[in-house]
Amino acid sequence: MYFEACSITWENVADVVIFCIPSEIEYATGHGVISIDNQGYVSDIFYCQPFDQIKDLAGGDRKVPIVSGIVFMKSNVAESLLSLHVQSPLDSCTYLGLDYGNEPIQVSLYFDLLVAMSTNMRKDVFISGKCGKNVQQ
Repeated sequence: MYFEACSITWENVADVVIFCIPSEIEYATGHGVISIDNQGYVSDIFYCQPFDQIKDLAGGDRKVPIVSGIVFMKSNVAESLLSLHVQSPLDSCTYLGLDYGNEPIQVSLYFDLLVAMSTNMRKDVFISGKCGKNVQQ
């Protein structure tokens, strides 16, 4: 196994960058797969989808981009995200909310917050509970 180094021009980078790893489709069915639109933006994130559902996301090398766990956020985005910890209901994700007796909730950076930033996401779909189940309230 080897890693290919890449160079990123940080001056022109978007506010949020999700780093992906190319993977075989069979392996990707147990992970999060990123759908990338024509402009290079994340259009959707699919989690643990069957082969038939994600096979069309494969590139010429027959591999799909899976979530690596690495996300870069510009400081203004990171600061905004961090400021949410005092807002209801997201305060229930922290010890502060729990100390006040709030019911604990879990929020996923990828499947509750970043998916909401994707270009293909519509508000009605997000709050319907098909994704973003934890923050729909």
